Amino acid sequence: LSNQMPVLIHGQRAPIVGRISMDQCLIDLTDLDLTGITLETPVTLIGQDGPEQVSAHDWATCIGTISYEVLTGLGSRIPRFAME
Repeated sequence: LSNQMPVLIHGQRAPIVGRISMDQCLIDLTDLDLTGITLETPVTLIGQDGPEQVSAHDWATCIGTISYEVLTGLGSRIPRFAME
């Protein structure tokens, strides 16, 4: 997924840059409107944020696998929140 998938921040897509290391990655905020974004701003890896959405299927397609493998591969150190 390095340099391939976006994440969502305040309804904006931001690309993952560099290599993913264990359960950490870097994202490029260069082209984002940073108004209201702080260190505590949630980042959505899979789900919807505003008008934008990234699904487990998107990730699976990118790496040539199935959605189930993507979801079970997310480490336990990554916080999960169910949003309605």
